[in-house]
Amino acid sequence: MRRMGRLSDKHQEIERRLREAIVHAVPPGETIRGVVIGNHQRTFSVSLWALGVTEQHLVLQPLDRKYVPNGAAIALHSDEIEVGNIFGDGAGLSIGKKTQELRFSARGEKYKFMTLGGNMLENLFASDGQLDGLDAIVEFLRAAKR
Repeated sequence: MRRMGRLSDKHQEIERRLREAIVHAVPPGETIRGVVIGNHQRTFSVSLWALGVTEQHLVLQPLDRKYVPNGAAIALHSDEIEVGNIFGDGAGLSIGKKTQELRFSARGEKYKFMTLGGNMLENLFASDGQLDGLDAIVEFLRAAKR
């Protein structure tokens, strides 16, 4: 679905900023296949992150509220990632937040990201770029080890 007008321009600006935020962490010879914005859930805090995917890596970049890098980026190779949940996959019959999260662990760290998109209602509010990026990330995580 093509979006028009000011909202579309705002979405394109955010997607441009997200790509700029992670491009420095993309390994040589690889290209960005998709990028999304996500909230990283921790016990007592939530932070904003850019999630990007290349042919072989998932790139994670913490951001400030203006989508500017705020800390070191992490480039995770697919064989470093242990996937726990992709929008309810692996969550059994549970309900609640698990159906809205990407959960995985890598290098001894656990990650829980909520993104816009992933279910029918949220897909209506997400931009085309967000949905394309989310599709690329989900495809990458499904191919990673479980």
